[in-house]
Amino acid sequence: MIHRIEVQVGPNGAIVLDNLPLKEGETVEILILTSQEASINADSYSLRGAPVLLDQPFEPVAEHDWEALA
Repeated sequence: MIHRIEVQVGPNGAIVLDNLPLKEGETVEILILTSQEASINADSYSLRGAPVLLDQPFEPVAEHDWEALA
């Protein structure tokens, strides 16, 4: 399961995470991305949420290609 939390780095590079939705003793893996790296990652999905237009959605796809196989 992924939990996304954004915090600021404190004095001496300290990061404090409080009130996490985890059970005591649970093992976790921690990945750290700076805001710049996170925004680059978000840009790689620039079409996410964009409207999709389907031209002739109920027509067969590549019907003429099947004739080449005969």
